[in-house]
Amino acid sequence: MTIVGVDDGRAAVEEAVEAASVPLTAVGADVRHKILCGVPTVELLRHLEQNNPDLVVLGTRGLTGLPRLRRGSTAGVLAHATQSSVLLASDQAADEKTGLGVGNGE
Repeated sequence: MTIVGVDDGRAAVEEAVEAASVPLTAVGADVRHKILCGVPTVELLRHLEQNNPDLVVLGTRGLTGLPRLRRGSTAGVLAHATQSSVLLASDQAADEKTGLGVGNGE
């Protein structure tokens, strides 16, 4: 499997990709890393079109309201634009802070 991150200058992408691979390699998965540079939605769509994966797993930040309208939802765009199956995963700790997420009936 390949973990793909997009460096848009806002986050420590290499560290995040490495951290995401730790639990997968711990259970024996063969994990490769790929770092793209640019606008996340554009670069990820290009990557998906070129590689046509069976499954895409995307993390979400749980943005709502004005922040989501201003910044959009990369996960939402990708989920609608790709022909691959998509699994959206949220950060449980962030969900507990905001009161949003899968576990609270929303």
